[in-house]
Amino acid sequence: MKVSRLFFALPLLVTTVVANSYVTPDRSGSCYIFKDNKLSKRGICLISAEMSQGHEYRDLSFEGKIYELYFNSNISPIAVKLNGVRAKFYYRDSRFYKIISASSLKEGDPPLNCYKTKNLDVCYKDFN
Repeated sequence: MKVSRLFFALPLLVTTVVANSYVTPDRSGSCYIFKDNKLSKRGICLISAEMSQGHEYRDLSFEGKIYELYFNSNISPIAVKLNGVRAKFYYRDSRFYKIISASSLKEGDPPLNCYKTKNLDVCYKDFN
């Protein structure tokens, strides 16, 4: 009897979990690596993203490496990770690479989304 209950409950559980998450199609973007606040590398990258109930996961495939980004807005302070290491999220101006605040963002001029750890500073911009 317990097996039949599980058999009927499992599809409902899977539907509930899947309904609250989604994967976006892979897309092209522009990736940037900064060292000591100076641009080190720049180029085209592939951005893969998945979102689920306040959690955002992005993989940036750039020059043979994959940079794993994580953003959780469900907790305070917001949890941000780069390659599994706690990171700081910030914005840079997409033309001059200057660090900017969220309040200075302008419509129509998308910024670079950046993740910084002690050893690595990775930014990206979607082409969308």
